[in-house]
Amino acid sequence: MSPDPADRSGLAPPLDPREIELARMGVGPPAILLILNGLLGLLFLGLLARPLVFDPEGMLDWFKQVAEQQPPGPEKQDLEQKIADFENILKTDRDGYVLQNAIILGVRAVFDVVAILGGWCMRRLSRYGLGMTGAVVSLLPLATGCCVTGIPFGIWALIVLSRPDIKAAFVAVRAAATTDPDAQYLR
Repeated sequence: MSPDPADRSGLAPPLDPREIELARMGVGPPAILLILNGLLGLLFLGLLARPLVFDPEGMLDWFKQVAEQQPPGPEKQDLEQKIADFENILKTDRDGYVLQNAIILGVRAVFDVVAILGGWCMRRLSRYGLGMTGAVVSLLPLATGCCVTGIPFGIWALIVLSRPDIKAAFVAVRAAATTDPDAQYLR
């Protein structure tokens, strides 16, 4: 005889819907910030993709214009040398340079998407592990958002996800979804 999924003996009593809504309100702000930070990161990566992947020669031209405007001196000579080195890299191995940048931006985009999905799952109180993963990925410097914006949001999300009432709400929502086949239509 298979165990009855509705039998919750030995488990905590089912949560009151008000407790679940309080948990939703608790995870809401950090979840939304994880989502917005991930979207900001994707936007930032899209802006970087043009000069780094699609038009590195345009970036080279821009560097040359900046160097022309510098006052004469050792700094200008150093900048002109760096620009010449960059130009040589583009002439000798443009495809390698573009591929390297595409891989780096692609990995960053995956981190941003994981943070967005983690925030989305937190907001819905579903898939606790993915919510936790999104928070942890946001803690990595330069992995999500712009620079280090994900660190405070990731810390906040981890603190909220560690609360016992939030964990209980995740379990209650999951239990309700697995015992009631029509629960997916009620959310």
